[in-house]
Amino acid sequence: RKARAKGVYDRLVKADLQDLVYAGPKADLVVAADVFIYVGALEGIVRTVAGMLAEDGLFAFSVETLADTEPAGGDSFALRPSRRYAHSEAYVGIVLAANGLSVRWLQRTVIRHDRREPIDGLAVVAGKSPTL
Repeated sequence: RKARAKGVYDRLVKADLQDLVYAGPKADLVVAADVFIYVGALEGIVRTVAGMLAEDGLFAFSVETLADTEPAGGDSFALRPSRRYAHSEAYVGIVLAANGLSVRWLQRTVIRHDRREPIDGLAVVAGKSPTL
């Protein structure tokens, strides 16, 4: 209610992220900062975002990094004891590519601190893959 009352949004939707259906105009930019720590499998939401993007649109997001040495590491994701999901860099690339997106910029960085401990993650900007 507070967000709607401010009148600063073109459209405000309350929905489960995995069930999001978007039928609005194409977006130049979609941002999901500190969102995917609450989502395991990214295939559905990345598919939705890919469909939302304008031809030169960008998708910026962050994930906690899943190390190759962690259980389910390598090319997957896992729920950590912190109750947050972590995703491997390989998995992120696979999901993006499967949905016609490619990494335009990627930075390994500390995305937050938890109990004063740094949490490693990836900051990613993706865009539609060029067609040949």
